[in-house]
Amino acid sequence: MAPGKYLHMKIYDCFSQELSLREDIAGALPLLEDIQWCTMGAWVGLGRTRILMKKSAEPDRVDALILDWKREAPSLRADAMQVVGRIIRLGRAYQDDVSALLRPHGLSYSDFDVIATLRRCGQPYTLTPTQLQRSVLLTSGAMTACLRRLELAGLICRSTDADDGRRSTAKLTRKGQVLVEKLIARRFALAERSLADVNAKQIEALTTLLRKLDST
Repeated sequence: MAPGKYLHMKIYDCFSQELSLREDIAGALPLLEDIQWCTMGAWVGLGRTRILMKKSAEPDRVDALILDWKREAPSLRADAMQVVGRIIRLGRAYQDDVSALLRPHGLSYSDFDVIATLRRCGQPYTLTPTQLQRSVLLTSGAMTACLRRLELAGLICRSTDADDGRRSTAKLTRKGQVLVEKLIARRFALAERSLADVNAKQIEALTTLLRKLDST
């Protein structure tokens, strides 16, 4: 292996828990002979480098799901579910947290997405339903119902184009603007709290990978 390449080793401790090590080490291959690690799998030595290894987390629901399917249908390629299953679970958990934040204000997750989208588009805080759909990902019917709720709550006002009666716009009211600005920092704080155990480099790597997945 050429200097500067990544060395990726999978090491199993005495409890058969898989530990992964990626280390950028010049001339890594000759150091393979120098690997020493204790029976508890706590310390790994690479030549002059000693790295404290953390044991794998306890199996979660996704692990259980995959193990069940590997037992019941061994031919299934279930590894991708390690990622997709956790994306779904984490998304639902975050959405539940945000919904709990919004509920006392009489808003659903989609309701807030609509008024937040109007606020972040800048003055005059006006968009067409079609433009909102691209951001909020609601069907046409669901968007119409959402806009009706928000209008009744006084958070937006709707108007029809004088030259084209088929074209309408939604505009954030002052009441809607105040509510968004009251809640948006708390919503971002929930996202930050959900990544409290992840460092900046890991967040950057996750962002890159998720952006790649989202573009396919």
